[in-house]
Formats: sequence, C-alpha cells, structure tokens
Amino acid sequence: MKSNSVAIRLLAWMVIMIFVAELGVMVILGQALSTLTPLTVGLVDSALLTVLLFPVLYLMVFRPMASAIAVREEAEESLKEAYAAVEGEVEERTTELAGANKQLKSEAETREQAQDLSETLNRIDARGSSTFDFNEVLGPVMAESTESLGCDASSVLFRENGHWVVSLTLGLPETQPGASVTPREAKCAEKAIESKEVFVSDDAFNDERIDRDFVRRRGFRSFIASPLITRGNVMGVI
Repeated sequence: MKSNSVAIRLLAWMVIMIFVAELGVMVILGQALSTLTPLTVGLVDSALLTVLLFPVLYLMVFRPMASAIAVREEAEESLKEAYAAVEGEVEERTTELAGANKQLKSEAETREQAQDLSETLNRIDARGSSTFDFNEVLGPVMAESTESLGCDASSVLFRENGHWVVSLTLGLPETQPGASVTPREAKCAEKAIESKEVFVSDDAFNDERIDRDFVRRRGFRSFIASPLITRGNVMGVI
C-alpha cells in the first residue's frame, strides 16, 4: 500500500510538472504561435506533450514492464531448471527401483531354482535308497536331473575298450543306446573324467575345448558334462 501511494504522488507531481512546463513553453512561444495555423499549433502542442510525457511513460510504464518481463523470464528459467532437476532425480530413482526390482526377481528365481534342485536331490536320494540295482536307478535319476536343470536332452556314457558307449539317452532320438562315440567326439566327457569335476560349455559351437563339428552335427548349443563317481572311481559321464 505504501509503495502504491508513493507512485500515485509521484505521478501527480509529474503531471503537474508537465502541465506547468507545457504552459510555460506555450507562453514563451505565444507570439510565434499566433502566426501559425490552428493545425500547426496542434501539431506543435502534440509534439511538445509527447516529449514531456516520454520520461513519465518510461519511468512509470515501460521500465516496470521491462523489469517484470525480466523477472518473469528469470522465474521461468528457474522453474525449467528445477523441473529438469526433478525429472533427473525421478529418472535416476526409477532406474534404481528397476535395478532393485530386477535384483529381487533374480534372487527370487535363484531361491526357486535352489528349492527345485533341493527337491530333486531328495527324490534322487529316495530312489537311490529304494533299490541297489544301478540300471534301475539310472533312468529316473537322469530324467529328474534333466528336468531340474532345464535341459532339452541328456545321455549317459560309459568307457569301454578305449571308446565311449552310450548307455542311456533322453530326448535324443538320433542316438540309440549301445552307440559308440570316439574319444575325440567325446572331448567333454574326457575332460570331465580328467578333472573329476563338472564340465560346462555355454557356447558349444565356438568352444575350442571340444569337438565343434560333432556338437554342430548334433545341434548341441550348450551342455553340462558331469562325471559319475563311485568310491573315487569315475564310472562314466552324464
């Protein structure tokens, strides 16, 4: 309210000063103006009024308007920066939440897989305890293992007379029990026996450790070769 009152008083004083200044100029130019036509006098009066009003208009209208526009543009720029910062934080937080959700999902899947494997091991143990006939146990154990690991097919090989002999297959119609496999073709089995550890190939087509021509012909993209060990002796490979 105080600033408005000061502005009104200032405007009133300016109007008075303009009126007095114009009146003084008209008095000074009175003799000269008497010789001019009314149209010319009007033009002179308008030009004089414009010159006197310009400082008032600049101080009271144009300058505050320019300042308001500058303040508004600055505020808009600040809002844009704040919005960009908030948007960046939201995007970063969304990425973090997506990563956390992915990790939780992976952990849940891992726990589920661990539970499935545990149940499979319990079933295999139960089958092994139900009979002492190895051949009777081997088929169900292979089926349980294949399913629990998410494999498409499986086979059991035993070493006989320097060659590998297929004892049992699942999901491999082109390979029949009794078929012979050379040591070169069964490099994965050889390596599993040498190390007495599980041999894994994630990209069989390009794995130099194995016979790539053999796996390409069979269509094996990846596989796991696990030695069958009894009392420290390797009996075969699954």
